[in-house]
Amino acid sequence: TTLLYTIKFEEHMDVQCGICQDYYVIPRLLNCLHYFCQCCIESIQTDDRAICVICKEETLISCVRQLPIYPLFYHVANSTTKEMLCCACPNPSSLFCVDCDEEYCNNCCLIHQRMKVSRNHVMKSISELGNRKILTCDDHMGHALDIYCLNCEKLLCDMCSDCYQKKHQIRSTFEACQRYKDEMMPEMNDKLNSLADMLEMSKIDSSKRKSMELENCLKIKSEISQRIHYIISIIQNKERDLFNELDKIFGDNSAKIDLKIESIDQNAKALNHFMDISKEFEIADNNNALLQLKPFLNKRFNDLLVKLSSESFVLPSLDTVTWSENGDSISQISHLVDNFGEIQLNRANYRLTNVKKWTSTHSSYLGLSDSCKAANAYSIDTFWSDQKQKIRVVEHAIDGNKIRDVWSCSKQCASPNGLLSPALSVDEKGTIAIGIGHEVIVVDCETRKSYKFGKHGHYPGQLQSISSVAISSAGNILVSDKVLNQVSMFGSDGEFVLSFGTSPKNGSITEHSLRDPRALVVGEKDHVYVADTGNHRIAIYNHEASTLYSVLFQCTCIITVMCSSIIH
Repeated sequence: TTLLYTIKFEEHMDVQCGICQDYYVIPRLLNCLHYFCQCCIESIQTDDRAICVICKEETLISCVRQLPIYPLFYHVANSTTKEMLCCACPNPSSLFCVDCDEEYCNNCCLIHQRMKVSRNHVMKSISELGNRKILTCDDHMGHALDIYCLNCEKLLCDMCSDCYQKKHQIRSTFEACQRYKDEMMPEMNDKLNSLADMLEMSKIDSSKRKSMELENCLKIKSEISQRIHYIISIIQNKERDLFNELDKIFGDNSAKIDLKIESIDQNAKALNHFMDISKEFEIADNNNALLQLKPFLNKRFNDLLVKLSSESFVLPSLDTVTWSENGDSISQISHLVDNFGEIQLNRANYRLTNVKKWTSTHSSYLGLSDSCKAANAYSIDTFWSDQKQKIRVVEHAIDGNKIRDVWSCSKQCASPNGLLSPALSVDEKGTIAIGIGHEVIVVDCETRKSYKFGKHGHYPGQLQSISSVAISSAGNILVSDKVLNQVSMFGSDGEFVLSFGTSPKNGSITEHSLRDPRALVVGEKDHVYVADTGNHRIAIYNHEASTLYSVLFQCTCIITVMCSSIIH
């Protein structure tokens, strides 16, 4: 920004273009402040845009020549060569024309000064200039740009400054540059350092989040693997049971067959023995002996006939084994596989750990909205002043900064001891429900229009002391009353729909009894989670049409409740 600036090429400075890997020739700046040779940018230009080869940021350009020149490296090609050559011949240059911004040798310089067009050009010795280059005005030939206009933010020569003197703030380039360094650059550096710290913090938190995601991924894989192994173990147990049953049937049939074989063997032995005895008497020449044993032989023969005729030669009756697959088994297994489980993606607002915290001045009660899905966060605070309880709902940005007061009101209150604790709920559409005493106020975040409903009493649709409010996906407003020990549901227009929950009778806890319900939220499928503090449990109600069911879990002491749809 000075008239006469010095180009210092240190050894550590990279004076080569990142594309052509040669010294810069007319270096031009992209939007990302990376600079390359003009011809190199033209080579990477596609249609009306060029993508930086270093940071990949896109720059929209219609003509490369419209990009600003990076002045510090404008003459790098000539300044870094060992011997600068004349622009008109291959001889070494010795003189520099300030008006043409070109180098000439002595002979070409004489020719240049004899020409009518360049007769009055100012010539400087290159040894005198060293690495110094003079910026001259394009409108007034030969006039140096040594003045700066603060209003136009433009370099001017002495003749240009005459036109701007009266209407604009004119300063010397040295003064303007010094002012910029003293006033703007410190503030700029502070902001840049702050942004750098935030980026570093964001990087650290992102790395932590990546580790958390990896840990969560490994945990889910472990759960899936355990579930798969569990199902496999069930199938393997069924296989073992079927095999055991089959082995038992086979064992029983084998035992029967073994007994039959043993009986056959015994009969065969008896028959063979009788045949052997018969042959012995038949061969032997002893009639007296044969006649003497005749009765025994006939009796044994008859016994064998009776025994063998009564003995069945067919295999015994066995339990026939067949395998018939259950017709629904394949479909059941397919159904089990198809409905085994799924990966659910829940959108989450991940916040940095070191951002500014939300604050509330003179606050005796501070509550954040129970919906993290909203673009911004909302808080409600109350304080006592001038015999009144003042309540307001404030909208915050995700960084914790206050955006605006969405709603406020005042109620007569004689002392701070009589302050009512307000309840707050915000849905995805930006509808705010506020419960105070026996009244519910509904506010639209965008229009700030509000209406209220609720009457004091103990009849259906009436309220006494609201402890918590919640908004369902259908727009219904649910209110827990810690005095009436019930939860009432109202439509989006404030009309009473139904109520559930009763006070315990004779100290007995029933399915629908509630005692001092402190908090409630609406989760997925409009399930209502109620912190039944007095009964030391959480009651979960499944709302289907106008019928409510409850599933109860015993707990020690509960003052608030959250569900997965809120934590997401």
